[in-house]
Amino acid sequence: RLTNTWKGKRYLGSDGKAVKGLQKIGSVYYYFDPSTYKKAVNTSITIKGVTYEFDSTGKGKSSIDTNESVEATYYTDPNVDDETLLASIIYCEAGNQAYVGKVAVGMVVMNRVKSILFPNTLKEVVYAKTQFTPARDGSLTRILNNPLLMTEECRQAAAQVLAMYKDYVPGQTMRLQLKNKSIAFSYLFFMTQPAYARLGLTSKTRKIGDHVFFKLWR
Repeated sequence: RLTNTWKGKRYLGSDGKAVKGLQKIGSVYYYFDPSTYKKAVNTSITIKGVTYEFDSTGKGKSSIDTNESVEATYYTDPNVDDETLLASIIYCEAGNQAYVGKVAVGMVVMNRVKSILFPNTLKEVVYAKTQFTPARDGSLTRILNNPLLMTEECRQAAAQVLAMYKDYVPGQTMRLQLKNKSIAFSYLFFMTQPAYARLGLTSKTRKIGDHVFFKLWR
């Protein structure tokens, strides 16, 4: 009898029977309908939190395999709404800062979402590899798993920032209310002043609280 071979749109396993469900044949993922045993084509299927995209030939790629630019915690942290995620990264990065400092950090995150230089979803921006330390050192995971630790001010800052960007127009320069004036705020990076000096960066900065904000990494 035939084993470990294709028979039309079905695949016969080592026992000669048609396989079903998610299978990895060689280095390629396939999904076989549990009822018909035929391979799935031109569709996406989510299994245990991982999404698989299958092309016209049935060959699939998983979100883990195709998105190598995010921290590992992207796949294991709780899946939350944008406001909760933004509030959480604000808490981790600027929880000890004044309210305007919290808003400024949130705006940097959203400026990245709107920039062609970064991913276009909040989650991928937050979990982008080597970008936000809390996404890889356990800080973000801790707050997402313990929502009661979140401060109301961080939630308010996140809600305000998301409202500001709701009707964002490509190319628009957002503005931040700083003391008694409104300033253009197109910054894409921030860090503490000592870290900035230690890295030897030369980009023009604006200081808000303990952080300096800048547009270009140079």
